[in-house]
Amino acid sequence: MERLKKAFVEKVVQPGMLHNIQNAFHRQGYFGVKVTPLGSNLTLLEGQEAGEVQALMEDAKGWLEQWFKEIHPWDPKVMDVKRTIWLRIYGIPPHAWNDLFFAQVVKPWGTFINADDGTMKKTTLDVAHLMIRTSCQQVVDEFIDVKVNGDLFHLRVLEDSYG
Repeated sequence: MERLKKAFVEKVVQPGMLHNIQNAFHRQGYFGVKVTPLGSNLTLLEGQEAGEVQALMEDAKGWLEQWFKEIHPWDPKVMDVKRTIWLRIYGIPPHAWNDLFFAQVVKPWGTFINADDGTMKKTTLDVAHLMIRTSCQQVVDEFIDVKVNGDLFHLRVLEDSYG
């Protein structure tokens, strides 16, 4: 608890980018700041040395603003109930393979963030891997029917649980 009292909570500019932020800190030479995701939209910033995060907030304010909307001292009541997950969607017809269609398909569970490289490059068209932000706390495993140009398609939507 003492450790957390020295930490800061940040609301990210773009949900789904939390895991890239630590690498960005390292690329800029900020090795003394640990970035820990707290959900889909929030992250915890902790300095290895006392005052390290505060100094960063003063010296690199513009750089931090590209990653974070808001930065506040840690508060035990602040939680992010949303989570970022990957969905595998089977059965999407090739002529509907685009971000607009993906965003519509995932609406029942959350907000479309992006697709993985293989999905974007269409290296395979049997399954789309889509990242979404959701408040759903149950594992997604459903079948849905969608119409594309008047034709009905049966899709399988499955959350990647990685273990």
